[in-house]
Amino acid sequence: MFFDVNRILICTKKTITVDKLPTTVEEFITFRDNASTPEGGAAAFVVALYTYSENPSLGLQMMIVQSDKNLLSASESGYKGFSFGSSNMFLVKQIDQKKYVPKSYFKGTSPAKGYAMPAAPLKITCSTNQYSKSDDGKMKIFVDCSGADTPRPITLVKNDKGMWKAWGFSSLMVGVRPPASTEKSGPSNGDFTNTFKNLKRLSARRPFLCYKPLKNRKFNPHCSENFRCKFFFH
Repeated sequence: MFFDVNRILICTKKTITVDKLPTTVEEFITFRDNASTPEGGAAAFVVALYTYSENPSLGLQMMIVQSDKNLLSASESGYKGFSFGSSNMFLVKQIDQKKYVPKSYFKGTSPAKGYAMPAAPLKITCSTNQYSKSDDGKMKIFVDCSGADTPRPITLVKNDKGMWKAWGFSSLMVGVRPPASTEKSGPSNGDFTNTFKNLKRLSARRPFLCYKPLKNRKFNPHCSENFRCKFFFH
């Protein structure tokens, strides 16, 4: 047995600290400018995404600021004349129904604790590997996620001012494990408790058959198709 060393991922982790969440676009830009690495760019987008879950209008502006121009379209109602195109806006809207998803990217959160945010300073852990950088200069950063088994990737590209901005963020919108407080029960979620209880209750009752003639059909006692068979319990 042997290992191909070329297939072994060599990961490098870096934690970005957020001393205080920005409350305005101007504060966000200052934070973004101070985090001038690819990991910092990924963390800035996570902060914008979290802000969107709490304040959609402000968060959307921050996300527009932190996105590459290839994701944006001209819009009179957008931030400084720009907004996301329809396909990327559809991705953003996924957070409307699962506001806990952005919280899962902060260190110290967990489904068991309802993704409750820890006290400041907040931390976002990112990682890269030897395949993160593509030939065209883009960087794929993997953000630790407390609601999934593996980190979530975001692709960034450096603009002409040296800032790393989001070029592809769809994986950050994917659902995570639901918080314990809102977790639904039932067979579709792997919980068969009530199903087994109902089966046990029904098995204790004696079944009998009831044959009901079908309507609009000439009766023939030798043809089984003239009857509808049902089980009843008593």
